[in-house]
Amino acid sequence: MCTLNIQAAEKTSYECGKCLTEHICIQDKVVTLQIDPTREFLAEIYRLTQEESNMVCEMCPKQQTALHRCIDCSHFICLDCVNLHSILTPFKSHVVVETKCLLKGKMEDLKLLSSVNTNQCPVTEHGKETATFFCFNTSCIKPICTRCALTSHKDHNFRDISEVGKENETKVQNQMKDILSKADQACVSITKLTDLQEKFYNKSQELHKDVKLYFKEIKRAVDKREKKLLDSLSKQFDNQHLSVENEKKRLTSFVNSCKEAYYYGRISSEINGVHSFIDIAESLQSRFENLGGQVCQGQIITETIEFSKETSMTSDITIVNDFGKLSISKAISSKSSAVIKPSVCEVRQQVQFVIKLLSSLEKPIVDEDVSVRLELKGENFTVLPCVFDKLSTSFIGSWVPDEPIKIKWVIFSNGIKLETLSGILDIKRTDAKTKQSNVFLS
Repeated sequence: MCTLNIQAAEKTSYECGKCLTEHICIQDKVVTLQIDPTREFLAEIYRLTQEESNMVCEMCPKQQTALHRCIDCSHFICLDCVNLHSILTPFKSHVVVETKCLLKGKMEDLKLLSSVNTNQCPVTEHGKETATFFCFNTSCIKPICTRCALTSHKDHNFRDISEVGKENETKVQNQMKDILSKADQACVSITKLTDLQEKFYNKSQELHKDVKLYFKEIKRAVDKREKKLLDSLSKQFDNQHLSVENEKKRLTSFVNSCKEAYYYGRISSEINGVHSFIDIAESLQSRFENLGGQVCQGQIITETIEFSKETSMTSDITIVNDFGKLSISKAISSKSSAVIKPSVCEVRQQVQFVIKLLSSLEKPIVDEDVSVRLELKGENFTVLPCVFDKLSTSFIGSWVPDEPIKIKWVIFSNGIKLETLSGILDIKRTDAKTKQSNVFLS
């Protein structure tokens, strides 16, 4: 509504549709629009709730701290102004409230911030009539006094304002109970969800362990199959090599016989000329070269085994890397060795295991997880991790025994037991007399 419409309507006041209060718009033929008090009150409350806020008196120039608020003046005032309100006649009827009451957040205290007393009739012509009824007519929905009920609202539906207040209070309480009930249900739901989360987490951990065991078994089976295939290939190669060697021996014997016949003149009547023996020797030499090429071609060429990736097993295939590389070229050769230093071991003397692992191609293995497991009476005694030494291309592990003992040692590579690399270690007691004699001799 613009100011021109207000002047044209020739009204001095209008009722606000939000606060349902009559506001004076024209005084002495001048349009005076009031500021929305709700925003002002909220701003004042915000200022009060801020930390390190220092409210200054808004009525006097002394800049003193304001600890009270005059409801009628709509100002925060200091103690001196509070005393003036109690002495000066124009201010005696004003309502003064301490600011700490407003900070408590109670509705009855916050209502005092309004410059309009809600207990009074909102119609200005009715003076200070108390609003004792509440009109429920769709065009009203506001508190009214007895004069309003007898005149402009006599045909409307209105009730006692205290009853309406109690009903509204009951509704608010019921809504609060409903909210609290929903909050309790939410807490129960959160507890159930937390339990389910913990349950599924534990289940996922169990599945993770099962998958690790499953792939460990797969690796063990693949290694076993790998060793079996390599042994079979090695056996075939040895047989082929043996047959080649036998053929070479037979041909060599034949060549020697030919040479002997050539040198001593034992030539058969069916052969014309000595050059035939030379041709035979040259053909035999070419056969030797062919046999040598077959031996070179018979070497074992190994390739790395690769698992085909599947969508559902992507995370599981990643876990396989934790157990070592699955490669046929890493097959342990029979020429691998394990040396214990010193040869005679005594108590409190460092025992060193020097392990040299060779592949089927007799190349040093450098990237395996190698360890020495000590077993006593069939049970694990301790595990010695080994470190790879680049200079010696060997894995080295050490142990210092603290008592005389006879113990079995076994080499493990990537968790696989190497039966061919094992033995018995006899730790002897230190001979004190021998040590003393050595000291005297030195």
